[in-house]
Amino acid sequence: MPIFLVFLLFAFISVPLCAAEAEHQLNRNFFSFKSLTHPIKLLQESKATPLKKVRPEYSDYAELLAHAYDAGLDLRALSNKDHTLYGALHLNEQESAPKQIGRAVRIMHNHTGESTEEFQLQIFNKGVKGPSIALMRKDFEQALLENRGSAEEIWRNTEISDTAKHFKKKIAINHHELNPIRSFLTPKLLKLEIKNQSSLATGKRTVLNRTSAVLSLNSTYYRGDKRLKHEDSKSNILFKDVAFHRSLGIKANLFSNLDRMRTDIRRPAYNPIRGDIDVFAEQKFLLDNASAAVSWHGQNINALASVGYLDEQFFGYHLDILYRPYKPNYALGFDAFYGAKRDPLTFMATSIGADESWSAHVKAYYDFPAYNTQIGIRAGRYLGRDIGSTLNLTKTFQNGVQLGGFATYTNRRDFDNFGDRNNFEAGIRFTMPLAQIIKPFKANARLTAEYKPFGRDIGQFVEPPISLMEITDKIDRTHIENHWDEILD
Repeated sequence: MPIFLVFLLFAFISVPLCAAEAEHQLNRNFFSFKSLTHPIKLLQESKATPLKKVRPEYSDYAELLAHAYDAGLDLRALSNKDHTLYGALHLNEQESAPKQIGRAVRIMHNHTGESTEEFQLQIFNKGVKGPSIALMRKDFEQALLENRGSAEEIWRNTEISDTAKHFKKKIAINHHELNPIRSFLTPKLLKLEIKNQSSLATGKRTVLNRTSAVLSLNSTYYRGDKRLKHEDSKSNILFKDVAFHRSLGIKANLFSNLDRMRTDIRRPAYNPIRGDIDVFAEQKFLLDNASAAVSWHGQNINALASVGYLDEQFFGYHLDILYRPYKPNYALGFDAFYGAKRDPLTFMATSIGADESWSAHVKAYYDFPAYNTQIGIRAGRYLGRDIGSTLNLTKTFQNGVQLGGFATYTNRRDFDNFGDRNNFEAGIRFTMPLAQIIKPFKANARLTAEYKPFGRDIGQFVEPPISLMEITDKIDRTHIENHWDEILD
């Protein structure tokens, strides 16, 4: 087992680094010690740049990229053709896509020659490609300089296409290419999550409760910038855009009374799926997740393959495939997991047991943009060998708060928190991003409150730290339309 952990750690660190080294070997001279000592940002925020009243006479693309980086925007792969300036914008998690698009356009305006009339941005989120958005330069000039425009008028003149536009040869070197090692070491996301889980139960005390804190580090390395060329859409090659992902999370158990499960409610299962959650909760610290993943993007199709400690109770392999076109409101997917339970009695629950499990589901989602609500259903085989389906309903508010509920029904029965045997499970979940609700809170943190029965073995599946649905939510039409008024923020 220790040998395996060493191998996993080596793979976790070296695979993206080797890719970065191969991709940027011509730019080694640009690396400096200063890039390693740059402080880690706990909250990724972009800055609003004032729009210059007069267009520059000549373009300065190197200064454009440097200014974008200083403003907290990950703008890459600049190219031009005729009167259009192209660019690739990689989004941060804290701010909406339209807000970052609007702030990138301001910087492009300030450093682009007067003959350029259109800015076209290809947006990405964690290496997954979103739509191509073409905006008119004069619309921003009228709105920000002459007070004769609005976000609605910009929307009417904006062309959004899910058929990705490709770029000619780049005309400037990206900042992440000048500092490849810094780009690799600097985390794209350092996140703190406070989790409170509770459930009604039988016994002397009527509520089971567990409170924990998870500090996680996630980063993405995207290789597709070198492949961006100006070509016809007919020459697209499926899955030609590749990204590498890493995730590492440590969980601290702050409070738990789950010891009651074995004394007041039910006996432990012989081969538990989630039934031994009380033993995991007894540990002060756990390895919540440690995984490496690779994702591919095709025309409206995304695939994600992960390996490692995918949640606090399982180690294994996970495959996620999602078809999600930009304009329609639906998405279709498939996911599968194969792995084994972790031993909660070992150091940080890192040892892996001999009993193997697998699950496989087909999934479907439908968005209601007017209500910012999404309904989803999955059906298939769960980790406990039961067959059934799960229905989800999630409402997302303008400030990022989410309220959701789920219900699962399968063909097998097990004990619930009242000591009864049934094949139905349901729960609700509330998530609040603290950095956006509490402005002085300068960290990427969120609070999660969940009501869900503890220790159920039916209807269980693995939820990896990286999800294609979560990634594509930010580059989907619903998100862009609902936050478009932030284009001028």
